[in-house]
Amino acid sequence: MPELSAASRRQLLTSLTGGAIASTTLAALYPLARFFSPPARQCAAPIGNVARDNQGNEIRVHKLLAGSPCSEALKRVLVQNGRPGEGSPVYLVSNDCRLADYAISAVCPHQGCVVPWNSESQIFSCPCHSSRFDPEGRLLKGPAKQSLALLAVRVQDDRVLLLPRQGNR
Repeated sequence: MPELSAASRRQLLTSLTGGAIASTTLAALYPLARFFSPPARQCAAPIGNVARDNQGNEIRVHKLLAGSPCSEALKRVLVQNGRPGEGSPVYLVSNDCRLADYAISAVCPHQGCVVPWNSESQIFSCPCHSSRFDPEGRLLKGPAKQSLALLAVRVQDDRVLLLPRQGNR
């Protein structure tokens, strides 16, 4: 094996030391770079829960609004916020022409009973303890101490998405 001169050995050791320092520095900086860089966004995935009927089928906007001629009368349609057994019941609010940008929770804030909509008296009335709510879900009469919760409604690819609402009322 040929012998290396002192200058060649020094150059080799300097290169190896520099390489070790560079790789250690990069290894230390990589987690910092990952921490400060935002994660990749997946735009195709829906945000929120998809509204479903009681069989678990997705609610389609064109079917919900189809049929009768446009009227200004508001309808409330009971749907599931997510998959059956996982979500809670909510009322979608619409007229025959468009879907409202909010939905009303069908769960009474007093003790969690499902509150039916009475279209004749235009009121939500809890069957458990007779709390009453106006057509927008605002508390009219207790024992409940709060109004029915509101959810935000978005439409994506003809599906109804239910999201938490910022500033409930």
